[in-house]
Amino acid sequence: MDPSTVGVVGEAVPKIEATRPDLARKWSDFLQPAAKAAVSQPLTPLTPQSAFVEHAPMTDAFDPYAHTTDFRASKIISEMLESTTGRTENHLSDALSRFRNVRRAGRHLHYVAYGKLITAAGKTKQSNLIAEVLGMAQVDVPFSLDIPSVRNGWVGILDSTVAACLTVGDRGLAGKYHQQLLDMGAAPSANTFGIYITTLEGTFDEATEAVKIFQRAIAEGVAPSVFLYNAVIGKLGKARRIDDCLRYFGEMQNLGMRPSSVTYGTLVNALCRTSEESFAVEMFDEMEAAPNYRPRPAPYNSII
Repeated sequence: MDPSTVGVVGEAVPKIEATRPDLARKWSDFLQPAAKAAVSQPLTPLTPQSAFVEHAPMTDAFDPYAHTTDFRASKIISEMLESTTGRTENHLSDALSRFRNVRRAGRHLHYVAYGKLITAAGKTKQSNLIAEVLGMAQVDVPFSLDIPSVRNGWVGILDSTVAACLTVGDRGLAGKYHQQLLDMGAAPSANTFGIYITTLEGTFDEATEAVKIFQRAIAEGVAPSVFLYNAVIGKLGKARRIDDCLRYFGEMQNLGMRPSSVTYGTLVNALCRTSEESFAVEMFDEMEAAPNYRPRPAPYNSII
């Protein structure tokens, strides 16, 4: 049975369970072998989920919570919180209202949607809401180390929690959830390590600390992202460590990553700070010729 059909039937069965318990039992018997087969498979390194899927995937493992997951509401909430128009606070308020209605109906969200809510709570600096949503997730979809789909889902939730805690300035709490990920055999995402760097405050040598964070990400088996490179290059640029900036920039290119407009802007600014005007102009020209170029004020200000 394909995943789309499984998702549809999984949503329908609870509605008829009271009148047709025989069908509910048959559905449970159908799903259970998938759980056993999946658990026996060798585990692969975990990475947090990056996008919401409308129906629970069946390739890794049976999800014991799929039949009570409101996939439609989860998708709507995720899209609300990803919207780039309007105020995040308003989107979060609307999403929370819909989420509470889902819970009142005896259902819950998909793992990714909990992560989106936690991320939005961090962006709006609501520490209590981060803890509240995390607590509801622990009740709605309890963690299980033995079921790969649940384990994968919780990697995404905890990764979002680490990032949200960093965003509100609670590095100690972020470290607690970071350790929980390590205990699970996982690690925060590359972008979350980038947030570790961008939220550095009150450190005497932010550039050196940024390099240490980058190296920790590599040591924990994390593949760097453009955002992570931008974060470390930004701190090195402010410290006028241009050689190190260029080393990380070259490393990005060697890995086949396409530098973003932010990458080029940071380098142009750093080169201008160190009186490397001719090199800055070359980098500026390369930036404008890049296929993914998006104009930003900062590099133009630096060149002028």
